[in-house]
Amino acid sequence: MLSFDPKDTHEDMLFLSERLKLDNNKQWIFATTTDIEKLNQSVGLNPVWDNDRAQYDHDALLAGINKEGYITKKLIGLRDRQDLRLLIRSVNGIFSPSYRLPNNNQLFSCFNYDPQTGKSTPGLGIFVLALPAIITLFMVVGISYGARQKRISAKKGKINPISN
Repeated sequence: MLSFDPKDTHEDMLFLSERLKLDNNKQWIFATTTDIEKLNQSVGLNPVWDNDRAQYDHDALLAGINKEGYITKKLIGLRDRQDLRLLIRSVNGIFSPSYRLPNNNQLFSCFNYDPQTGKSTPGLGIFVLALPAIITLFMVVGISYGARQKRISAKKGKINPISN
């Protein structure tokens, strides 16, 4: 657990680990950083200081980090147990069904996730994957239509067969 609050100290994080009964769990690290802006940018967190409450206002965020230090999955907002299981599986390097992190620079993603609504909508990538099948379908329909029109015209006598 890495704090983004510049007022948090190492002792505060140690107290938190003990309070959560995770101080002896090797899979959990409680820490602080001096480069908070870089931390927030890396996980897409945008905390805003609230003077009235004297604390940060921010979305709930849980990021899974593997042994190599890479973020494997992020959960934004309150989530269910299945999402937590997928995050834990990703941290441990176990295959998880397809999911994508919210990111605006993925042009050809199959689905676009909206963290505001928590819903996914079809993206450009699914159209690109389906494009060969769509083109084939139009070609088959076009050829069938053309052949049918030729047969109808031949039956009506509009096409004169070439005779020798």
